[in-house]
Amino acid sequence: MRTAAIATADAIEQAANDLESGVRHRCQRCNAQVTADECARSNQVFQRIFCDRCFDEVFLDRRNFEIQVEINKTIEARDGTVVQSEGERRIADWFTAHGIAYRYDAKFRIIAEFQIRPDFYLPELDVYIEYWGLDTPQYKMSMYKKQILYQQEGKRLISVYPQDLPRLDNLLTAKLRIFGFLKSLNSDC
Repeated sequence: MRTAAIATADAIEQAANDLESGVRHRCQRCNAQVTADECARSNQVFQRIFCDRCFDEVFLDRRNFEIQVEINKTIEARDGTVVQSEGERRIADWFTAHGIAYRYDAKFRIIAEFQIRPDFYLPELDVYIEYWGLDTPQYKMSMYKKQILYQQEGKRLISVYPQDLPRLDNLLTAKLRIFGFLKSLNSDC
């Protein structure tokens, strides 16, 4: 707690010094002073402020992540959507069987300054579906952060876990009814 207080005091002192000297922005990654051009470019791409060096590093990290996500999409759902896991395929097939329009793995810039990639988005209901299919510490940290972001922004989220797959029809039917989907849902899956 004391360390956090010291860090906060240092940040306030740095902000006061920046104000006095006319510095407008600092890199959120390395704390270097950022020019107006650097600020505009990084803000446009990331909605965050980075110096040129950090911009390049973050850009490459994100590009590599995007490529890895695409490489992992190897399973085809009934409607032709290519997904990353058997659980996601079952969810996509359930939506298709029930005539529910969805977007898979689309990028959204709707949560604070973060860009998110929900597994599924139901545009008619403005509902997000996440299939939390992994069990690694890094994945769990990412999952927790994403759940907090959804909650902070007041977004409607349905979480599906591997243990939910045997009762997927009941789970999705009940959750979607809570969010206003009144269409007759029959058990085809």
